[in-house]
Amino acid sequence: MKPIISQIDHNIFTVSGNGLGASLLKGKYGNYLFGGIDASQPEIKDLIRGIGGVKYQFPLVSGFKYDHLPIRLFKVFGSQMITMSKQLYSQFADKLPCFDYQERSFTDLAVKVINHEEYKLGIRFRGKHYRLPALGLIDSFEFIEQILIDLKKSRYVFHYDENTNSIAFFDDIEFERNDYEVISPGVRNNFSQILGKHQFKRIEKSLYSNGANKVYITPPPRVLMSNPIDELRHCPDATCKIVTPTQMAILILEANNEEKLEDLISLASVLPFNMKKLETHLRRNKFQMNPEVFAKIKQQQFKCLKFYKFNRCRDGIGKKFEIQPGA
Repeated sequence: MKPIISQIDHNIFTVSGNGLGASLLKGKYGNYLFGGIDASQPEIKDLIRGIGGVKYQFPLVSGFKYDHLPIRLFKVFGSQMITMSKQLYSQFADKLPCFDYQERSFTDLAVKVINHEEYKLGIRFRGKHYRLPALGLIDSFEFIEQILIDLKKSRYVFHYDENTNSIAFFDDIEFERNDYEVISPGVRNNFSQILGKHQFKRIEKSLYSNGANKVYITPPPRVLMSNPIDELRHCPDATCKIVTPTQMAILILEANNEEKLEDLISLASVLPFNMKKLETHLRRNKFQMNPEVFAKIKQQQFKCLKFYKFNRCRDGIGKKFEIQPGA
C-alpha cells in the first residue's frame, strides 16, 4: 500500500499509511522527522532525499514491530535519534546516536513534552505553534493564537488551557451543586462570529471547522445533574473546545499530564468555577488532591469571587482579575 503524502506548507510534509504516521519539517540547518515511517518505501525515500535528508528523528511510536524504523533511517540517511523518554534512550543507545531532547538545542525548533505516556508534543517551528499526537501527524495551532489575540482585543474575560486545548469564559460568581453548565448565548454568538473571521464554518449545531481543525462550542447538558463534561464526549476529536470554567476544571483534572494541578491553580486564579461540583467529582473518582494545593485553589477562588462581585462581566466581556506579583 502506497503511503499518503501531504504538504502542509512550504516547510512541512506529513506521511501516513500502514498504521504509521510522521511529519517532516524542513529546518534551516537540518530537517526533522517526528513519528515513525518506513524509509525503505520508494515514495518515502524519494521524499526524504528531495528535501535533503533527515538530520534528527523523534520517534513517537514504540514496540517490537517498530524497532527497525529508526535504525533504518539512521542507516540510510544518518539520522540521529532524539528521545522523549529514558526507556527509548536505553533501547536504542547502542544501535545509533541517541540524545535526550533536553540535551539538544535547535535554532529553529523548540519541543515541549505534554504527555510522556502518549508521546504528545507541543512544538514551535519557524515561529509557529503545532501539536504532535501519537502518530506524529502534525496539527497547526496557529489559529488558536490568532483567536486568543482577538479575544484580548475585545476585552473578553477568559482562560486558555494549553494541555486540554480548551477556552473558558467568565460565567458567574454564584453556584449551586445542581447548576446547568451553559455557555451564555451572548458568548456563543460572539465567539461564532470570531470563528467566521478565521474561515471556520458551522458543520453541525455546535461544531465548526476550517477544513484542517474543528472547534466545539459545548452545548447545554441534555440531562440534569449529569457529569459536567458529558457533552464534551460527543466530539472527542475537536482541536479546541469552548467550555464553562467548571467544565475546564474537570477537564484539567481528567487530563493525563504532570502539570494538571498547576493548570488548575492557573484557572482558579482567573475565573470563578463551581467548587461544589469539583469536590463531587473528586469524591466520585477517588482523586486524592494535595491539601495544600486544594487550599491554594480555594484561596484563589475567594479572591476571584471578591473581585468579580464588584467588577461584573456581561456576555464574557469586562475587566479581568489578575493575581498581583507576590500576592
